[in-house]
Amino acid sequence: QERLVAVIAVMLQETVNATQSLCRPTKLSSFDGPKPHLSASSYVKRIMKYSDASPCCLVVGAIYLERLKKRDDMVALTVYNFQRLFLVAVMLASKFLDDAYASNRIWAEIGGLMVEELNHLELEFLYRIAFSLSISREEYDWYAEELHRRADL
Repeated sequence: QERLVAVIAVMLQETVNATQSLCRPTKLSSFDGPKPHLSASSYVKRIMKYSDASPCCLVVGAIYLERLKKRDDMVALTVYNFQRLFLVAVMLASKFLDDAYASNRIWAEIGGLMVEELNHLELEFLYRIAFSLSISREEYDWYAEELHRRADL
């Protein structure tokens, strides 16, 4: 799990850095928040520590972020939105995959949000990905393999 956390964190940070260096605009202002105090790595560790989500939820959350970006080319991870986007993506993955999952109140505490705000972000994310939460085994395996390959570099 530690390797997976590290690779996901690096991937998130690299994506945010690329967005910042390219000055890419994004139309996800509802996900914007203050500049985070935690590094991507610390934030992913925080999610895993307090949510009790299974490790595969990190992979599926990353897949959901990819789906979001593919559906709308004006979507980009920024320093102001990546934590909220990743939190919601992993939360949805946990709700979809895990038999037991944390309540929205717990997820809101993890992300430092009010429950009402998290509920709104969850619904917006679902609409933006057209409620497409199912993932084939092949898609998961390919993405997980890519992450493992990236970890080996």
